[in-house]
Amino acid sequence: MAGFLSVVLALARLCADEGLFRAAGAAVARRAADRGPTALLGGVFAAASVVTRGRTAAGRPPGPWGRAR
Repeated sequence: MAGFLSVVLALARLCADEGLFRAAGAAVARRAADRGPTALLGGVFAAASVVTRGRTAAGRPPGPWGRAR
């Protein structure tokens, strides 16, 4: 588990170094500029859902159907 978390942190660092998070934030802010804070919050949730694709770290959907047996 620690190895997986190390890889995730390294990948996040690489994305930050390349400016991915700043670019994504700017894109969401541009789209919500004239629509207000509710549109900004919706854009943040939409970006997060695209990134996570509704899955857990184990690759299963969250909830009772995704539990390990």
